[in-house]
Amino acid sequence: MEDLTKKEFKTVDEAEIFYNEYSAAFGFGTRRHGLHRDRNDNITSRSWVCSKQGTRAAKWLNKENRKRLPKKVTRQNCPATFVVRFCKEKDAFVVTRLNNNHSHILATQDEVPFIRSHRHV
Repeated sequence: MEDLTKKEFKTVDEAEIFYNEYSAAFGFGTRRHGLHRDRNDNITSRSWVCSKQGTRAAKWLNKENRKRLPKKVTRQNCPATFVVRFCKEKDAFVVTRLNNNHSHILATQDEVPFIRSHRHV
């Protein structure tokens, strides 16, 4: 974990590819979460989270005039995150936060190709 917090990337795309491969190895899916830009429209920070991060709004769970069955609840408020920030001194994106704690069971290697962020045609 300490080695990953010192990792540097030349572009945001390299960081995204790395975290996607990292998540496939551990058995969870990812999705983009936050993006910050400066005044010149350059990316200053980017974050990715586990695909099960967050919760569904209560208005969708307690709807009274429901005509269809509710969708299956897939979000489990997972705290796993990966954040990179641009460092001007190093002229690279540096990992500033990595949380690998999950609040759900991780997928086995046989199930990983069926996770949305790891499906490729």
